[in-house]
Amino acid sequence: MIAAKLFKIPDYDPSKLIEALSNWREEIEREGRTLLTTFESLESYGDQVSGTLARDRLVRRRSRRGISLTVETQYADFLTFKVESSFIMVFGGRRLAEFVAFKVTEALKGEGEFEHCVLPEAVLESLSEGARVAHFEDLRGLGIRKIAIYGENLEDLNLYKEMKRVGRLSYIQFYSPELGGSVGLSRDFSIIAYGGVDRRSLVEYVRSLLTEVVC
Repeated sequence: MIAAKLFKIPDYDPSKLIEALSNWREEIEREGRTLLTTFESLESYGDQVSGTLARDRLVRRRSRRGISLTVETQYADFLTFKVESSFIMVFGGRRLAEFVAFKVTEALKGEGEFEHCVLPEAVLESLSEGARVAHFEDLRGLGIRKIAIYGENLEDLNLYKEMKRVGRLSYIQFYSPELGGSVGLSRDFSIIAYGGVDRRSLVEYVRSLLTEVVC
């Protein structure tokens, strides 16, 4: 399984971005420990910059002897690229992805902030053929904030059609022939790929959707 999230970032020159990230580091003193956040394994090719954010965290562990403190390092891979605008794709959960996007834009010395990308509902609906999971929000007149529907070929169900009429489609899971696996895609451009989907194919798939993204 691959989880990722897409953001829009300020425009950048690949070589200058690598220099900025290489020279950036953050140190935090916490409970007598120095916690570091740095960027590692930085590479550029064409308009793309790839790398890994390494962040130290203080972890409390319970044992028979009591509670001990240890420092663990959390790693998150990312890739920046350009499709008219500049984007960063972070591999990991939503909160971690936002943290990485924030630190990358911070390293750009205040040249702008990252922005969440939004997939229009029409794009999600266009992917509904063979959908197996669909989430709806802002349901009008039902007294329900969110609802999830599970099944095969949801677009053929009357319930799915009714939810489209009274609510807003916010997440859909479907099989992608291009990727050869199932994909979960949300309105805020969080994406989860299941099965044998590889990162390179997922990145190309995301780039192919960007012409219809509103940021």
